[in-house]
Amino acid sequence: MQIWISDFFCRNFAFDGMEKEIYNNRKERKLERITKFRLKSCEKYVKLCSFMEKSYQNSYIMLQYGESNEKGGVL
Repeated sequence: MQIWISDFFCRNFAFDGMEKEIYNNRKERKLERITKFRLKSCEKYVKLCSFMEKSYQNSYIMLQYGESNEKGGVL
């Protein structure tokens, strides 16, 4: 459940929303006078969510195969 919520949040909010915002900001940067700081913040957030999504996918795969990060082996 926790994996699905985080994955859903990252995919719908960050990838759909933030990537469009980054694209629009780059395209209209001069017209809107968007600061470099704001654009870099958006890019870092998308990269963070991409990393989190990969981590959750790896955790989900480990859970499917019954592996655990902690000592003790099978869940």
